[in-house]
Amino acid sequence: MMDDDSELREFVHIVYTIWEWDENHIIELKNSWREIEEKYIDYNVEISFLPEKQAFEIKTNSEEVMKDLHQEFSIILHSLSTEAKTVLTIPKRKLKRSAEKSAEPVVGIPPPPLEPDLPIFNEDDDKYEFEEKYFFSKSIKSVNDVLGSDRREFNQNYNFWKEICSECNVGGDIIQKEKAIIITGGNKKDIEEAKKRLVTLERIHLKPRLRRIELLLVHYPYQDILFKLCFIKLSTHFYFSKIFKDLNIRDHYIIIPATQDSVTKKWATQNVSKNIILDSSKLINNNRNSDIPGQRQINQMPESSSIKQNEFNPHNWPAVEQPTAQIPWSTDDSPDLLDSTSFPSIRSASATNTNQNNSQSYSVNSLNSNVPATSLSEPSEEQSSSRPLSDDQNKMRNSLATQRKKRAQYGQTSQTSQNTGTYSGLFGNEYTEKARFAEPFEDESVDDRPQMNPSVHTVVLEKSPNNTDRNAQTPGKRLRDYNFRKMQDALKPGIEYVRAHKGEIRLSASLGKVSFSKINPMIPKKLWEYTDLKDVIVGQYEASPSFKHFATNLPGFSEKLIAVLGKKPSQTNPYFEICANARNSPHGEYIPVYMYINSNLVTLDKVALPWNRLVEIDWTVLDRNFDFRMSLAARRLLRTDIKPFSTFIKKTAVSPSSVITFEHIPDFLHVKSINFKITSRYKLHYPYIAELTKIEQLPLISQLNSDKIVGRTGKGLVRWTIEIVNDQSDECFKKNETLGAGQLAEWSVKDILGEEPNMAHLVEYVKTMLLLVERCSKVVEVNKKSILNELEQLDKQAATTDKNN
Repeated sequence: MMDDDSELREFVHIVYTIWEWDENHIIELKNSWREIEEKYIDYNVEISFLPEKQAFEIKTNSEEVMKDLHQEFSIILHSLSTEAKTVLTIPKRKLKRSAEKSAEPVVGIPPPPLEPDLPIFNEDDDKYEFEEKYFFSKSIKSVNDVLGSDRREFNQNYNFWKEICSECNVGGDIIQKEKAIIITGGNKKDIEEAKKRLVTLERIHLKPRLRRIELLLVHYPYQDILFKLCFIKLSTHFYFSKIFKDLNIRDHYIIIPATQDSVTKKWATQNVSKNIILDSSKLINNNRNSDIPGQRQINQMPESSSIKQNEFNPHNWPAVEQPTAQIPWSTDDSPDLLDSTSFPSIRSASATNTNQNNSQSYSVNSLNSNVPATSLSEPSEEQSSSRPLSDDQNKMRNSLATQRKKRAQYGQTSQTSQNTGTYSGLFGNEYTEKARFAEPFEDESVDDRPQMNPSVHTVVLEKSPNNTDRNAQTPGKRLRDYNFRKMQDALKPGIEYVRAHKGEIRLSASLGKVSFSKINPMIPKKLWEYTDLKDVIVGQYEASPSFKHFATNLPGFSEKLIAVLGKKPSQTNPYFEICANARNSPHGEYIPVYMYINSNLVTLDKVALPWNRLVEIDWTVLDRNFDFRMSLAARRLLRTDIKPFSTFIKKTAVSPSSVITFEHIPDFLHVKSINFKITSRYKLHYPYIAELTKIEQLPLISQLNSDKIVGRTGKGLVRWTIEIVNDQSDECFKKNETLGAGQLAEWSVKDILGEEPNMAHLVEYVKTMLLLVERCSKVVEVNKKSILNELEQLDKQAATTDKNN
């Protein structure tokens, strides 16, 4: 338009909005549009608010600048529009009607024929043809609590009812006094869908929030050995004290097994240090039911004093010269749920082989298969031959060999029982075999006693009418039943809880080490059952368990672990994980967020809140170098196109050498730390994938006379982690990222854990982790000397660096 008082031209542009703006929003908008006015001060830019029209007026003297002003101001309105209330009615201009003409017919012309008035179809009138009223529960204080109106997350308001109306194509009014909603829609199907979502929102609101479930479980690779738990200081362990030296674990304790010698009836542990030998004389037996009737301990632990320092413990894997070439992971190595021999940590009676020359064997006879199995079991040839025997054990072996020779002379041959039963699953399934009959030991080591005709005694183990099938189980079977029951009780409610979660969900298991801190002085002086960990050790004595997500920090050893997973990864993804405190309002509170930047394309792929860990199950694998944790976690994702994240990515740069440069956003975003991660995915047996992640914590260096901060790769501490995920479960969890308000995910608990009662997916998951623990532990045992040498070299380098500094 042309100004009559001056020669300058003035352009006016009015921006109409559908939101209702209050004074607080106008104040925030003024702070933003003043920056625009100062930026275009040469073009006489003026921005004002028109309250009667709920619109904004923009004035300038340049038509070209008007386009840029409109674009920048629209971005500001869009960023704050979620905090304003939607106006139900849009102001419309009054239509000017022309003057009515006279309806009198012209003289000489006949009147027009009378025609019936046709009905005019109006879409707005037909849109809300059906109407229903939904009442909320009386226990709800306010309807807004259910619909999320009072909920704020990263300064964003939630309005679930608005989302339901938009997605279900319905409308309605909220009646606060009656705690009801009048739902109107064009068809009954849309109304039923809206009611279904309201029911889901109401159940989620009334259901108590799931507290974090923490579970402590133990796995012992030898199912026929009765064991107890002993707590020792981690700093006294010969191997772990050097591996975890960089971590703050001076007061941490770890668990080692204690087994009972069948001859001396003493409980003892293996030698874990050059200077420490634990004996049962210094430990208090805390088991009230240690003497089980009818149970006999055949596998024996050697005395710790007889173990050489450079010799493997009988519980460990036998030595091999080149483990990396002998144990590659392939699809043929997948654990079979119907065969216990396919898994290295489960030893079935069907897989045991007797050797009369090198191992202990017992005379047995067989009856019918209806007699239940007992806890007696023969040791395998591998364990018997690799275990040093004491003098008493040598006498016992010689005595049994003499008995076999004499029985052979009198025609009393013995037959070894054969296992004809089946073993299904790792946990809680039935295991049946033919009965075994063992003869009592006869000591014939004394030669000066009178010779008598030998008499053969056969002891038949029959099922007592007062005993149950549980009494006939082996210690390993009872342990597996206990672990399966506890895992099922922990994971089922957690997975059902996250079905309504909109965001990211992750069910994974990672290698590491379980340790305990804040240990009461009485705990290391006693032997404990695995059932005492949660209720007694943690509950009564208030010990604090912790898990170190830590596979290794040694480059040489990491290559050998990679050889266990496979030759080449199926996918490699380098990225930066930035932990920062952020807010999108000057008056809001800072919250921690995680930003993920692709190092190749320099794009902000994802912004997320911290993980909410719902279920954490720590597995302590006794006599092995690794433990693992299975966790279920969920977190919410934030938009990447809103401030301050959109501003931060504009001021971030990444060089081809993976050097990141960034700036803090004053009053909005402050970076705390940056990790450069390279995640390599290795395909194991379907559907399990191993994720090997190299994590490097970058040192952040501020530049002189500049706001730039630089993080250089190759200069920080490096460590590796290994996680196992189920690819099928991840595909189900991805559907939760697009859930609508009041919706439940289409998948169910059985899709994640498997059909009850066997839960095959859960069983296979645990077997896969135990298989990984076994193989990685075997690599550690074989390369223990090289690992310790590499640690010594790193210590020398660190000491030299400290002296130079």
